[in-house]
Amino acid sequence: MVLEWRFPDDGDPRTEWRLRVELSGDQAGSRFALHIGRQAIDQFLAPRAEFKLYPPRIVRQLVEGYECYAGPSRLTVSEREITSAGTDDFMVQELAAESRVAPILMLADERPSVDRLSTLAGLCAIVRVTRLSWERLRDRFGYSGVPPWEGARLYWPGFPDAPVWHPWFRRSDVRVASFAERPFAMLSRLSAVRIPEDPIVAEFRRNELRELERQIRERGREIDHDFYLAYIDEIERDKRALDDEVSRLSAVIEQKQVQLEYQALNPPTPQESDSEEPDAPTTWKDAHARFGELESDALRFTDDVRPSLLKCTYPDVTRMWTQLMSLKSLAEAYRQSRGSLGGRLGDVSMETYGIELALTDKGLGKQRRKFEGKELDFTPHVKVDDVKIPKECGRIYFAIDKENARLVVDHVGLHK
Repeated sequence: MVLEWRFPDDGDPRTEWRLRVELSGDQAGSRFALHIGRQAIDQFLAPRAEFKLYPPRIVRQLVEGYECYAGPSRLTVSEREITSAGTDDFMVQELAAESRVAPILMLADERPSVDRLSTLAGLCAIVRVTRLSWERLRDRFGYSGVPPWEGARLYWPGFPDAPVWHPWFRRSDVRVASFAERPFAMLSRLSAVRIPEDPIVAEFRRNELRELERQIRERGREIDHDFYLAYIDEIERDKRALDDEVSRLSAVIEQKQVQLEYQALNPPTPQESDSEEPDAPTTWKDAHARFGELESDALRFTDDVRPSLLKCTYPDVTRMWTQLMSLKSLAEAYRQSRGSLGGRLGDVSMETYGIELALTDKGLGKQRRKFEGKELDFTPHVKVDDVKIPKECGRIYFAIDKENARLVVDHVGLHK
């Protein structure tokens, strides 16, 4: 069944709104598509009219009342939780699936969003990954492939190719009550110009043609009806193929336009570059030999750190090295800005450099000791891992030397 409505715009009679509803079904389920478009009736030059779109209520009602899918992605009103146990299936069957057709908005948080994203129902799949699930995704795709922790990311179909094309949002963005308006503004502009012809809708149209054929046969028999009907079918098949190709290319163009606009407003940060050094050491002996690559005026180490690497039992040397290099980048930015990073150190470290900092440790208390004649507090630390057994939980303890605008590392290895 296909229903269409056209009506003039209230504020501009030279434009009209067009609504199209396609509904069909069979034993496997029902298919619903709603298209909303605005089009000029006459050719004219004028400033672009500003208007605000709102999601139709019928979409939320359908998504809430029925089990709805777009390709392999389940469509919901609130986010689906992806736990550690379900991460591998989610990666293979949905996030990186070639058959995926809908964008995915991924929240990285332990806390639900409390139905703040209901306006996105039907436009994208909404998921929320737990901390352990986020770590598994990070280990698989690197920091350039995951959202900032307690932030969000919008994944277009085609991931993991070109990871910087998939826009991300900081924790400060997500915590704003109106956050959903940002992805809604991006997604509502991506119109599906035409969905592939549904076989049931096509059957209805063929039935209409047969009825027309019957009426023609009753009125006269001198016309070669079969020839003309076959010719019409051939033309319609060609038209459907061309329409599908136009639809596909139009969607690609609109998607790239939105991505380019986002990229212009949000240039890649160090987090969005290739995340892990390809030549990172794989043994602690190698890390000890290359220790000089870590040291700089911005990142210093106490005398005990380098010798301790040869006895370190933390299992993932490459991961620890990557975290140290990210800490070095943070330290250099801290030194260059003389401590004025434009935000809290913990926020900037996660959002820009992909490392999670904690400035206190309830189990240890203050860890004060001298370095180069000055007493420093070595309580702050990088949480290399979290929610893991002690023999796999990595930490980098350091001090913030505000006077000299530098960071000083005192411990690299397992959680104290």
